Amino acid sequence: GRQGRQRAKYMRDIRREEEREQRRQEIGELEADPDLAAISIQKTFRGYLARKKTKMMREDELIFLGMTAPPRDSETDPVIKMDKNKVRRKHEQEEHQKEYEQAMQNIRQKMYELEGPDIRDAMQDKIRQWFIQRREADGKFPEYPAVEDDKFSSKQILHPPPPPT
Repeated sequence: GRQGRQRAKYMRDIRREEEREQRRQEIGELEADPDLAAISIQKTFRGYLARKKTKMMREDELIFLGMTAPPRDSETDPVIKMDKNKVRRKHEQEEHQKEYEQAMQNIRQKMYELEGPDIRDAMQDKIRQWFIQRREADGKFPEYPAVEDDKFSSKQILHPPPPPT
């Protein structure tokens, strides 16, 4: 079935091409006449306009009969408004995210400048206190641990483990 239809279409195309070729030979090659070219262009354009007008009339008729929905108006259509609002909100979200990140960076900088020295002093006091407690407990200052020593860190000085009970 399908191959037969394809073959018939192929043969029909060949026949049409042969007929065109015969007409060209009978008429002879048309000379490049500007009037004939203008007429051909006008004919093509008028056909295009007629098809466009017919399509519009068909669409209007279908809308009138209620068989299709009318075209959406970009000003009043809720779906189009929703899409526009979504794009606007996403843009606002991006702006607010940038503002938030900038504010966080500013806060960090202010914290570093204002409270950084206080935090550093508090840490130094805790470390001094630890050294003094060690001296009182052992009678001498403890040795500084080696950098490679994994079991000792400043965390143990600042937050010492509870004494064994």
